[in-house]
Amino acid sequence: MTTDRGGIKIPSSIFIINILQFLLLSNKKYSGGNSMSYIGREVSFSVDGQPKGKMRPRFNGKTGHTYTPKETVNYENYVKISYRMEHQNEKLEGPIEAEITGIFPIPKSTSKKKSQAMLDGGIKYTKKIDCDNLAKSVLDALNGIAYDDDAQVYSLKVCKIYGEQPRVDITLRESINVEHKIIKPLYFFEGV
Repeated sequence: MTTDRGGIKIPSSIFIINILQFLLLSNKKYSGGNSMSYIGREVSFSVDGQPKGKMRPRFNGKTGHTYTPKETVNYENYVKISYRMEHQNEKLEGPIEAEITGIFPIPKSTSKKKSQAMLDGGIKYTKKIDCDNLAKSVLDALNGIAYDDDAQVYSLKVCKIYGEQPRVDITLRESINVEHKIIKPLYFFEGV
């Protein structure tokens, strides 16, 4: 059985294989060697309220022990609750890409013109907290909840912006390596 594609007769089985191959390759994210990485599951959620960074551990001079400050513990628990409210017990596996956006309020004394520039991204948020502390508080909180260990996060994008409602928006994506073989010949693109 053959399929006519632009005057070229192609056996149907090869045509179907080429369509499947095209669809598979069109979803490709990265390639290298004989494997490709595809985006697997994706989870997104928000943590409402002022973004908070991970505070340094404190030292108790009397006992000689270190401890995590109460503010950090409370915020990490709030991140856990926010994740569980959206995604219950869903846990990602394998390598993970993370995007964390801290959205900070515009000061009330700011002019309308300057406020609009802040909302449009013309004026960047460059005040405290540091991006790395923001990421650390979120990623540490999600250990054992969204993934087994934050060492699974191989790619991390963190940004701080102004917005009307303070919060932290978090997106986590699985990256799955898939072995593949290219099926020759690729007649699909020829003569169409």
